[in-house]
Amino acid sequence: MPRTCSLLLGLALSVPVAAVAGCPPDRVCAEDFLRRNDPPDGRLPFRIYVPPACQAARDCPLLLFLHGLGESGTDNAAQLGNAANGAMQLVYPARQAVQPMIMVAPQCCLGEGGQWGGQKNRLIDLLEQVHAEFPYDTGRIYLTGLSMGGGGALDLIGTYNGTFAAIVPVCPHTGYTAGDAAWATTPSWFFHAVDDGTAIVAHSRNHVAALRAAGGDPRYTEFASGNHWIWTYSYASERLFRWLIGQRLGMPAAATEPFVRITAPTAGPVWTSDTPTFDAAGTAGPVAAAIASVRWFLGGQDGTAAGTSDWSVAGLGPVSGTQVLRVQARGASDDAGLGGWTETSASLRVTVPVAVNVVPRVFVRGDAVARAGGRLDLRARVIDDGLPAPGALAVSWTVEQAPAGAVLVVDAADTRHAVIDAAPPGLYRVRADASDGALAGSFVRQVLVLPSGTPPPVAIAINAGGGAYTAADGSPYQADQYHYGSSEASTASGPGAIFGSDDDALHHDYRISYGTWGYRLPVAEGRYFVELHFAETYNPCNTAACRVQDVRLQGVPVLERFSAFALAGQRSALRFGFVTEPVDGLIEIALARSGGQGERSRLDAIRVLRLDGLDELLFSDGFEP
Repeated sequence: MPRTCSLLLGLALSVPVAAVAGCPPDRVCAEDFLRRNDPPDGRLPFRIYVPPACQAARDCPLLLFLHGLGESGTDNAAQLGNAANGAMQLVYPARQAVQPMIMVAPQCCLGEGGQWGGQKNRLIDLLEQVHAEFPYDTGRIYLTGLSMGGGGALDLIGTYNGTFAAIVPVCPHTGYTAGDAAWATTPSWFFHAVDDGTAIVAHSRNHVAALRAAGGDPRYTEFASGNHWIWTYSYASERLFRWLIGQRLGMPAAATEPFVRITAPTAGPVWTSDTPTFDAAGTAGPVAAAIASVRWFLGGQDGTAAGTSDWSVAGLGPVSGTQVLRVQARGASDDAGLGGWTETSASLRVTVPVAVNVVPRVFVRGDAVARAGGRLDLRARVIDDGLPAPGALAVSWTVEQAPAGAVLVVDAADTRHAVIDAAPPGLYRVRADASDGALAGSFVRQVLVLPSGTPPPVAIAINAGGGAYTAADGSPYQADQYHYGSSEASTASGPGAIFGSDDDALHHDYRISYGTWGYRLPVAEGRYFVELHFAETYNPCNTAACRVQDVRLQGVPVLERFSAFALAGQRSALRFGFVTEPVDGLIEIALARSGGQGERSRLDAIRVLRLDGLDELLFSDGFEP
C-alpha cells in the first residue's frame, strides 16, 4: 500500500491521545490502556486494556489488534487514535458486560522492512509477555487488523496456524493466499468495500475463495461503498461481536447470526451412504438478515436452492468417494448506509459408499511439569471422522490420581477444557474420554507439579539435534547424544518464536528419521518422570497427515498416531510427561512413522526428572501414588 496515502488516512482519522478530555462512561479511551515496552525498550511497544473483571480472573479472552500503516511509529500512542480506528468498540462497556475481554494493541514496526510480516516473532513474544502479567484464556485469542494490519493478521495466522481461535481481517492489503489452507477451518470474518481504492476488494475475495477451496467456511461482508474507511463501521457490528466471543480454539465455528444450517440429510458434519444421490435441506436467517439467496456447491456442480429461510435442493450428486457440499446464504450487511451484503456458509462432507466409523483419537494438551499454586490448564483435542451421523462428540474427564485438595473444574461452555487451580504438589493422572455415541477413545494426561522454589530434579536432559542449553528454569540440557538407529539432526526450523514455550531454542534443532529410532538414556535405578518436547516448525508440514508418528517408552505405546500439527498447528510447543522406571539402567524412548508413511518422525528434546528424592515433598500431605 502506498505510504503517502496511508499516512494521510492515519492523520485524518486519528485523534491525538492528549486531546481527549475525559472518557465518556459508555466508551473505553486511550488513557484506559496501560503502556508496555515503551521505546527504546527493544521489544515491540504495545498498549493493553485490562477490564476490572479480567484483572484477577484467568478466563478472559484476548483481542490482538494490528493497526494500519498510517499509525506506525515509536510513540506507542498513534495505534489507539480514533478509538483504534474503531476496534475499541469491541471492548466498550456495553460489550464488556456481555463478555469481559483484554485488548492488546502493539505498534509497528521495529526493523525488518517496516511491515507486520517482520514482527511475527515479536508478536508471539508479546502474547507470552501479556500472559505472564495478565493470564488469559489461551483457547480464546482473537486476531484482527485493518489494512496493513489486516494483511499482517493473515501473515501471522499463516505462520501460527494453531494459535488463534478466530480472525477478523478488515480490508487487508494483501491477497496472497499460499498459507491459507493450513488454517482454513479457523473461524474467520472478512470485511471489505467494493470501491476500496487503497487495498483492492480482490484481496479479501481471493482469501475467501482459497479458504472455501480448502474446506473452510469463512464469513464475508462486502460493502457497496465506504472505500478504505470501513473499519469503524465493521467493528461496530453487534453480530460480529457476538460471533467473535463464541469462538473457541479447536471447536467448530459457533453458529451465530446470520446463519445457514444444513439439517438434511443430517445435521452433523458427515453423511455417508451407498446411494450416490441425495436431497439436502436446511434453514437460513434470521429474518433481520434479509437472506436473499441460498446457493449450493458440490464438486464441479452449483446452483440456487429453493427457498431461503427454509431452503432445499433435490437430487444432488452423483457422489463417488468423498465430496463436500457447501451452502452459502447471502443477506444484507449490518450497515444500511454502506449497503452491500454478508455471506455465511455451512459444509457437509459426503462419502459414498458407506464409511466405517473409527474410534475417536484423544490427546490432552497442557504443561507436563508445573509449579505448586499455579493453574493446570488441560485441553482435550479430539480427532474424529464425524460418524455416526449426526456426529456429536461428548467429552468427559476423570481424575485418576491427584494430591489431596486438587479440584478439577470442567469449562461449562467447552467441555474439552478443564482446569485445576492452585494445584498442590504431586503427581497427577487426568483422563479425558471422548465418545461419538458408538465408539469411545481416551487419553491419560500425566503431570508433575513441583513444590514452589524446588529446583527441577534433573537426572538427564537432552537437546535433540542441538547443542548444550540451559533452560529458563535452570534445567541443563546436554548436547545431543545417546540416540540409536538411523536418524539425523535437523535445523530446518531456524530461529523463531515458539508459542507456549519459555525455551524456543529447544525447538530450533531436532532429530528426525524415516526409520525406527530413539534414545537410550543411562540413569540409576529409581522412579522417573520423562518429559518429551515436540513442535511442528517445518513449513511444508502444514497438514494433519504430514507427520504422524508413534512413540514408545520402555516398549509401551504412549503416543499413537500423534501429529503435532493436528494438535497445535505450526510453531506451538507440546510437552508430554510419563512416569517410568529404567530397565538394566536405561530409559528407552522409541519413535517411528505411523504405518511407515509420511514425513520423518521427530523429537525436539527430552528431560528426565527424578521422583524418588521428591517423595517427602510431593506426598507430605499423606497422599500416596
